[in-house]
Amino acid sequence: MITNLFKTAFRYLSRHISFTIINVLGLTAGIAAFLLIALYLQYELSFDKHIPEYNHLYRLTGIQEPSGLDNQHVAITSGGWAPYLNENIPEVKEAFRIMGAASTLQIDDQSFQERVFFAEGKIVSLFGLETNGGISPTGLLGMPNTAMISMAAAERIFKTRDAIGMTFRHNNIPYTITGVY
Repeated sequence: MITNLFKTAFRYLSRHISFTIINVLGLTAGIAAFLLIALYLQYELSFDKHIPEYNHLYRLTGIQEPSGLDNQHVAITSGGWAPYLNENIPEVKEAFRIMGAASTLQIDDQSFQERVFFAEGKIVSLFGLETNGGISPTGLLGMPNTAMISMAAAERIFKTRDAIGMTFRHNNIPYTITGVY
């Protein structure tokens, strides 16, 4: 029975080739569009799930109004906003500052181009970074000229996962590594 249906469908489709091509192309385009939209949604909804209480985390953005252009929403704001938010808005539990930059790190006579982030110590507990070294998460970046480094960067730069206590120079300022995450 089913083979008869397939034979009939094949004969019909082979006689009406333009109709067949239009239908197959339409079906292919529809499936491809569905898959692309599904992949895009999965990608967009996968961010920040590794951060504890990610649904309570917000990013402050500024609106720039350049002449002759539309308003631009940028995530670069002045550093004074964090203390202001902590002091004047009771709904804000914690506010911290973070700034990223591409930079050159110097270790002895070697130089490494790395992406570095300058942040306050609260970032360790708020982002849920798992660290080694036995220091409390809030004390890792509590002192001036201290730094944390990822395990991958520690292996790449220092050739060891345990880089605690090692130093590097950034703009001729020595930084001591207090934690590896």
